[in-house]
Amino acid sequence: MEKQEFELPNDLTISHLSAFKSKVTELIENSEHITFTDKSLNKIDTVGVQLLLVVMNELITQKKTFTWQINSEILQKSIKQLGLENSDFKLYLQIN
Repeated sequence: MEKQEFELPNDLTISHLSAFKSKVTELIENSEHITFTDKSLNKIDTVGVQLLLVVMNELITQKKTFTWQINSEILQKSIKQLGLENSDFKLYLQIN
């Protein structure tokens, strides 16, 4: 197992989650440490934000290490709009 970088997709909305879920599930199984980046993220909805929380919880449950290099205004705005800025996101993301 090794360290991997995972770029969040351009569109993380309900209509595109199936492919994301498959890729990230395989990555979790085959990696010890994952660095998530959001350079390409342009669109996210409530389900996308919730799935990121599920991914985070799965990583914690499996005792995997991970880093979030999240700078996307769209993700930060979505987290705030959903009232999740004090959730587990707070522990791993710098939400402005």
